[in-house]
Amino acid sequence: MDDTGSGIRTPTGKTDHLSSPTSDPSSPLLSLGLLTCSLCIARSVLAAESEDISRLYGADSAITLATGYSRPLFDAPATAYTIDREQIIALGATNLHQVLETLPGFYPATNDGRSFQAEVRGIRNRVLLLVNGLPLAEGLLDATVSADDLLTYDLERIEVTLGPGSALFGADAVAATINLVTRTSTAAPIDEIGGLGGNGHTYSGYIVHNAPLTSSLRLGFYAAAYNTDDDNPTLRADAQTALDKILHTHASLAPGPLNLARDVVDTRAEVSGEEWTARASFRDEYHFHTGTGLAFALDPDGTYDSSLKTLEVIGHHVTAGDWHLRAFATFSEVRQSADNLHLYPPGAFGGTFPQGVLQSFDVREDRIRAEMSAEYTASTSHRLLLGGGAFHNRFDGLSDQRNYAVRSGRVVPTGQVSQFVGVAPILNDATQTAFYFLAQDEWRLTRDLSLTAGGRYDHYSDFGSTFNPRASLVWDASAQSVLKLLYGRAFRPPTIIETQSNGTYAPLGNPNLKPVTLDMLELPFDQRAARGTWGVSLFGYQQTHLVQATFDPVAPILLRYTNRSSSDRSWGTQLTGELQISQLWSLSSHYTFQRHTTDSGDDPDIPQAPRHQLYAQVKWQVSSFWSTSLRGLYVAGRERAVTDPRPDPRNYVVAGLSAERRNILDRVDLSIVVNNLFNTAYVYPSDSATVLPYDVPASGRMWTVSLVVHL
Repeated sequence: MDDTGSGIRTPTGKTDHLSSPTSDPSSPLLSLGLLTCSLCIARSVLAAESEDISRLYGADSAITLATGYSRPLFDAPATAYTIDREQIIALGATNLHQVLETLPGFYPATNDGRSFQAEVRGIRNRVLLLVNGLPLAEGLLDATVSADDLLTYDLERIEVTLGPGSALFGADAVAATINLVTRTSTAAPIDEIGGLGGNGHTYSGYIVHNAPLTSSLRLGFYAAAYNTDDDNPTLRADAQTALDKILHTHASLAPGPLNLARDVVDTRAEVSGEEWTARASFRDEYHFHTGTGLAFALDPDGTYDSSLKTLEVIGHHVTAGDWHLRAFATFSEVRQSADNLHLYPPGAFGGTFPQGVLQSFDVREDRIRAEMSAEYTASTSHRLLLGGGAFHNRFDGLSDQRNYAVRSGRVVPTGQVSQFVGVAPILNDATQTAFYFLAQDEWRLTRDLSLTAGGRYDHYSDFGSTFNPRASLVWDASAQSVLKLLYGRAFRPPTIIETQSNGTYAPLGNPNLKPVTLDMLELPFDQRAARGTWGVSLFGYQQTHLVQATFDPVAPILLRYTNRSSSDRSWGTQLTGELQISQLWSLSSHYTFQRHTTDSGDDPDIPQAPRHQLYAQVKWQVSSFWSTSLRGLYVAGRERAVTDPRPDPRNYVVAGLSAERRNILDRVDLSIVVNNLFNTAYVYPSDSATVLPYDVPASGRMWTVSLVVHL
């Protein structure tokens, strides 16, 4: 993948249904009114502007994620956004979560409080993360990474495409694809150190260096450490609370604080020549507490460790003709381990577990991948991309120790902590091999009309083959406006937990599962001019073969993974607007509406997605050195599954504030950030009225102060 190009500005959560003070019925009307007014103002101003767009936006407004090669962002054959370094700094974002929640259609979702995945247009955990064009995590155990723990210190740009991306990137590029372009991979020289401190025992430090070694060699390295105890909001009831009511015991630790403390170490080193790059990285989340608990029962002392090591070699070569060749090979190792986790507290299950239900594990995944692609540019009207590759994943369960077994839905004590305790391990060792081929053809049919079409064939050793096509028609109605018609298909393969779980920790695995597939059709229109942009997009999609847990009388916990026989269909719209009101003031906002139209109410993930999301940000450039911004997010229309008797979670508004002072003593930048400015109480919906009846509370007000020194 090319790492060239820079982004343009884009428009850039949770209430307890029993106690939220933010359910003012006028809030959605006021927020929607503000958005409507801002879009109308933007449209009228933009319609009156006719300045030279190429001068305003420049040839560097490019994205690689939409096509696999660098091309202009505005008329790229996808709904695409880029967030550059300046925007990340203006938000005061220290992790990817804080950036993504400002984008149209993105909503942070969690069912355990400790890990956040992006829910996009009502689709949960279907986002592929790339770093410099290569998958961050894709394997048998889980393809998702908590956005809370992806630090932003080494991010130069974030590229985002909404909708299916499997035609280019394969598995997991379903709801969206995100490419993190690192500062150490760019050509710009950097020497910078920074530090941060805030409430909740939050602190971090980092260093970034990127500079030429010789006339043909460049060296970049980065290291960061981050620690937080977070706000630790109170969980009112947990899974043990329900058991206490049944067994007339008092073992539950709820009400009690969520356990959100964590430490993160993130490092990267890179050496590159004119046609090659070698990169190594190490990322470790350690002393990672368990949030609501691994079995949704509070565990104040339990921690686990998750590390990722990668080695990458990338080469590219431009031939004397019209071919640009690229190739890469990568190796990664994922290691996850935990000691002495308390799935349930001491005294659980009527006192049969005086020390609690204990679990320790140690698992490892090795991933090897290689790919080669060729880009052919015969003329300015035709561009062809061909590629192919293969990967091999290996999962090893190194240790599985516990003091319990599960029989017919009952947790039975074994009297001691031992390996496997007489039953099969939770996950067996496994391997997975796949190969794939892709082709994409882009034609300029007329001066104003272009067609991009292609597809990718993947063959997996465990579940078979899948083919995912894409097609897009882009009409440049003028230099200021573009209309697109987009279609794509994507897939998410079954995880090893879904296929091989022995049913003691999760539903029983099903080796015959099919991959989840999604087909999406989208019609976006965008307008731009000298003082801003606005756009509207209509989308509709269908998900098939959704994985769900169904009753099975022979499974240890009486549940088994199966593919849903019915499909999930949804449609929606997005409005975006950005306006440079004056030299000092700017406004950006976006609104997303999505609605599921089929009978999918028994799946808690689907109705919980917000029907309405409204975001607005006002920025004030106080002076050439001082700037401040105020942002707000309104979320409404989260619903329960039809089988859930609880009231729907309340709507909420959450605000944030950031202020920045640059060039102190010509080399120091200071920033202050406050998230959840008004300390709003809100919740993330839980999947079960029995396990977490009052949902998962969100953190309260969190503030940080950071200093950056440019050496």
